[in-house]
Amino acid sequence: MAKAIKAPKMGNTVESIILGDIKVKVGDTIKNGDVLFEYETDKSTTEFKSEDSGEVLKIFYEAGDEVKVLEPVILIGKKGEDISEWEKISKNEEISPKKEENTSEIKQEQQLSNDTSIKEKIQGQQNQSENQKIFVSPRAKMIAKSLDINLKNVDHISGVNNRIMEKDIIQNYYEDIDKKNIGQEFFHTKFTPVRKAIAKSMEDSLQHGAQLTLMAPFDATNLLKVRSIIKAKVEEKEVGIENSSINDLIVYVLARTLIEFPHINSLIGPDYYDAYSVAHVAIAVDAPKGLFVPVVRNASEISLNELTRISKELIIKTKEGKLSPKDQSGGTFTISNLGLSGVTAFTPILNPPQAALLGVGSPIKRLKMVKNGIVEYSEIILSLTMDHRPFDGAKGAEFLKELKQRLENVSYDQFK
Repeated sequence: MAKAIKAPKMGNTVESIILGDIKVKVGDTIKNGDVLFEYETDKSTTEFKSEDSGEVLKIFYEAGDEVKVLEPVILIGKKGEDISEWEKISKNEEISPKKEENTSEIKQEQQLSNDTSIKEKIQGQQNQSENQKIFVSPRAKMIAKSLDINLKNVDHISGVNNRIMEKDIIQNYYEDIDKKNIGQEFFHTKFTPVRKAIAKSMEDSLQHGAQLTLMAPFDATNLLKVRSIIKAKVEEKEVGIENSSINDLIVYVLARTLIEFPHINSLIGPDYYDAYSVAHVAIAVDAPKGLFVPVVRNASEISLNELTRISKELIIKTKEGKLSPKDQSGGTFTISNLGLSGVTAFTPILNPPQAALLGVGSPIKRLKMVKNGIVEYSEIILSLTMDHRPFDGAKGAEFLKELKQRLENVSYDQFK
C-alpha cells in the first residue's frame, strides 16, 4: 500500500515549510536513510531523510513551494501500484504573474501610454524578461512572496549562476522603501517571515502565561576575576583551556543551580508542569535574521570547557543561519544576556513552554564600604522572569537568592 511522506512538524509554532531541492524523482527507488528533499522554515534549513523503502510514485510539490506541516510531499510504494486516490491532491495554486506586478510599474505604463516609442521599449523589455529564466533560492522565493516583491525587479543578485538569494530580496526591499519614502514622515514596512514568527511567539508568551519578573544585583568581582584568569591562560596558550566568556561562566553556575530547583527548571502544560533533573539551557542569540535560542543540552552535567565549545559552535551556526531544529529543541530554561549592549536591567519575556528565564545585564561600577574605606566594584543585575501559574513568587526569589550567592562566591578552582 502506498505511503505518503509528509512535511515534518517541528514544534508548536511552525505551521509550514518551504521545499528546497528535491533529491528524488518519480520512478526512483529509495531506502531507509536516503535524503528525499531539503526544507526550510523561518529558522533553519534541514535535510529530510526517509524512514521507509520503496519506489517514488508521485511528488506533490516543487522546490520553492510552501507546504503546510503534515501535508503529503512524496508518495512511495510498490512499482505499478494504483495511486488514483492520490491524484486529487495537488499543490497550492501559485500566485499569478498579474498579482505579482509592481503597482508603480503599472502606473508608469499608464502615464506613458501615449508615447509609442517608450511603449515599444517597455514591451521589448517585458518580452526579454519573460524569456529569461529566473533562478531563486526557496527561502528568497518565500520572502519575496510575503513582501510582495516581483522577482523580475530585483537588481542586486549575489548567488552563484545569477541566483537570487535571501539577502538580495531584503536589500531590494529596504532600498525600495528608502526610495519611496524620501521626505515622508514615516515609512510602511511589512514583517519578514522570521519577524512574524518572533512576533507570534512573543505575543503568545504574554497572552498565555502569568509573567512576573524579579530582579537582584550581585557583586561580580570574583566572576570577573575568574574570567581574567581564564583569558590570561588562553593568551599564554595553555593546553586544554577554552576561552570561556562571562556568559559561559554564568551558564555553568546557573545550570548547576537549576537542578536543585526543579520547579524552576520545568516545562508547563495546560494544567501541569514537568520538572527536570537535568538543565538544558537555551541561549538567546541575536542574529541578522532575528532572535534565536539554541540549546546547550545537559549543561548541568558537562565541564566548563565543553560547555564553552558547544556554546561557541551554536552561536556561529546561529549567525550563519545554519541551526537545525534539533539545535533549538529541548530547552528547559533560557538565558538572555544583554551585557554587551550596555543594558543594565530589563524584563525578559518567557520562552514557552519553559517556566522561567534569566536576563543578565551589563556590569555597573558601584562603590561600597569595607574595613579599610570605600572600594569600587562591578555589579550585575539578574532579572528572573517566571510563570506564576505553577509556583509562587517566593519560589523564584529563593532560586534567585541562591544563584546570586553562588555567582558572588565563584573561584577558578571550581571550574577546573
